[in-house]
Amino acid sequence: SSNLSSSFASLSASIATAGASLYAASTIAMDWVAASNAQENATIRLNAALQSQGSFTPKLSDQYANLASELEKTTGNADELLMEMEALLVQVGDVGPGQMKAALTAASDLSAGLGIDLTTATKAVAKAFDGGGTAIAKMLPSLKDIIKEGATTEQVLDALNQRFGGQAE
Repeated sequence: SSNLSSSFASLSASIATAGASLYAASTIAMDWVAASNAQENATIRLNAALQSQGSFTPKLSDQYANLASELEKTTGNADELLMEMEALLVQVGDVGPGQMKAALTAASDLSAGLGIDLTTATKAVAKAFDGGGTAIAKMLPSLKDIIKEGATTEQVLDALNQRFGGQAE
């Protein structure tokens, strides 16, 4: 009888261990699927923004995805989030390939420097592309002292870089 009890206890422990292992494996699989879906959704949004801008090519989409992966390593922001910010910069600020790295870097640094979320910082930088210094200063009044009203996009990016450059790293 004690052998039988011992066998059942051993079997129960084995079943519990197997169950825990299956649960862990299924959780890992579900996390991987969720991450894969987030990546795919970010790519779809970015490609839609590029198509709306009239600049979509597979090569440009890949270039922006690579930029997001590169900045993920230095800023700590997920590349999916950075790709969504690239889409926002394209949609709101009509940012092109020659300006994307500077714009996305400025948004990341602004976010870190002011302690605001990346989406708000990106919208502010996009507004600078859309309306220069006046638009960004209206959105973030705390920047009025470093960004002159009527400043060009280049002047805004220079001012942001001087004040916040490297803070997201």
